[in-house]
Amino acid sequence: MGRRERVRTTERIQRLLDPAYTQGLTDHDADALRAMRDECAGIETALSYYRRLAQGRLEILEAERARRAEGGSVEDLIARLPDILGSEQGRAAGVNTRIASDTLIALDFGSTAALVADDTLANLPLLTDAQLVASIDDLGAFERDLSEQRHRLHGVIDAIEHEIAARAAADVG
Repeated sequence: MGRRERVRTTERIQRLLDPAYTQGLTDHDADALRAMRDECAGIETALSYYRRLAQGRLEILEAERARRAEGGSVEDLIARLPDILGSEQGRAAGVNTRIASDTLIALDFGSTAALVADDTLANLPLLTDAQLVASIDDLGAFERDLSEQRHRLHGVIDAIEHEIAARAAADVG
């Protein structure tokens, strides 16, 4: 795969992360604020979903690297898959995880989307050690990029929710 490109942030995510998106929140009516929050929440759920895909695949690639170092068979790796994917190492506990709805927003990450494609896993035994290491590095960077975008999006959601809460407090008072 060679040196990776940074995750291509979709225009939709760029629009939400642009500081202009949250400027003038006080000028929006309550319905517009809720719509903004809902749009951000949908994108955050999609980012979270892709990030978890990347984490799971990364765990499998790391297990393959360990298998090769220990001299185990592909069958050994396959037998370990339930434990590999069932562990919550580096991930939020299942009870703290949102379930992606069947209306998950599709995001286009350009060529980096291949990092979470199933064909990499299907061809795992065919990868050279160098390809495996490069895939691990690329996938780790992809996961970090998704995490960073998700973190920034949380700031946007917080700003919108703050405005919604301030209005609710003013209406009560």
